[in-house]
Amino acid sequence: VRIGRLHDTTEKAISPEGRVQVANIPTRIYPRDELGDLGRSITSMLKRLSGYTHYLEGLPDTLAHEMNNPLNVVSSSLQNLEQAQPGISGDKYMERAQGGIQRLRRLLSSLTQAANLEEAMRSEEKTRLNLARLLKDYIGGVQEAFALHRFQLDLQHDDMYIMGSGEHIAELLDKVIDNAVQFGVPQTVIEVGLVETEEGVLLTVANEGTVIDESQQERVFDPMVSLGRKDAKTSHLGLGLYVVRLIADYHQARTWMANRVDGMGVVVSVLFPHIEQ
Repeated sequence: VRIGRLHDTTEKAISPEGRVQVANIPTRIYPRDELGDLGRSITSMLKRLSGYTHYLEGLPDTLAHEMNNPLNVVSSSLQNLEQAQPGISGDKYMERAQGGIQRLRRLLSSLTQAANLEEAMRSEEKTRLNLARLLKDYIGGVQEAFALHRFQLDLQHDDMYIMGSGEHIAELLDKVIDNAVQFGVPQTVIEVGLVETEEGVLLTVANEGTVIDESQQERVFDPMVSLGRKDAKTSHLGLGLYVVRLIADYHQARTWMANRVDGMGVVVSVLFPHIEQ
């Protein structure tokens, strides 16, 4: 009985995503024997793991803060150089330097986005939201932004409700659609679907393009995990789908990625719980 109780408690201590949910195994009920020592060792391990996890979660914000000061120095120095040497404004090396600063600022913004989002959601309340209507309006606008792709929307019903935040759901859609476009083949269809199941309201976004190795499918929603293309114009920090997971967690939703059945691309799924009657 004690071994079973310790097993069940330990299993619940860490979430499927790897977050420490319970950092203390209640070993006070155990006598000072080997099984009690095991419980206390697990508690010590979970506390250290929890502390390290909090450090990693706060690291992007710390890095962004520390990088801001030298970046501002470089930016102001370039501005002063332009004023001192008016003819240098159109120089290709100056343009490259200014372009590099803009990229760094976008990286800093991405680094702090997840931390700021998580903080903001703590104080917000969910409302009854027609996800089908929101999705219809969203896809109507996103088609203009991504002209190289066609979007196909498949709604099971015109009215499907969840408890949530329309602003954050739109942000979740931004990240999922951006991922589908990034890994999709131009001129192909991105299929967006919404159906009601026994488990909840299921949102799916499927593209035609790069498939993902099965060993990587569980990691794509982790922070700082980038499986994207590496090129000279765009930097990928691997925070887009992490933001998706944060917003999904706020809505008590589950997220996962899998290859399409036909092997022609991937499907990102978000399962929102039913509204409690």
